[in-house]
Amino acid sequence: MATSTINIITLSGNVASSRYAAVAGDVYLYRKDDRQGANYRRGRHTNYGYSGYYLASVYDDEKWRKLQFNDMVAYEYRSYEYASASGHVYNYLTRIVNSWYGRRVHYSSEHRALTCPQY
Repeated sequence: MATSTINIITLSGNVASSRYAAVAGDVYLYRKDDRQGANYRRGRHTNYGYSGYYLASVYDDEKWRKLQFNDMVAYEYRSYEYASASGHVYNYLTRIVNSWYGRRVHYSSEHRALTCPQY
């Protein structure tokens, strides 16, 4: 896999609804089970719902790159206790990403991800 040579990306302020239809600067939000949610899922305890949190990637016009999302949005604002609440969190995060129009993110070799120096 080739390493991207793009080190600075200007965010579009848009959330991509699909990883296959995006333009440079779009942010893709995706869910991840937290430890408790992963344990519930493995044990098939669906009555608990699955707790988790959102992560994000940014499209650089060649590929998706990890965004150091926890530096930009605190965990308590991007996590949910039950899967049924994940839609509300997604809508909140979409509004946050929309406000990032024009903001520039830089590649950090320390984090091996894109970061926003203003945060």
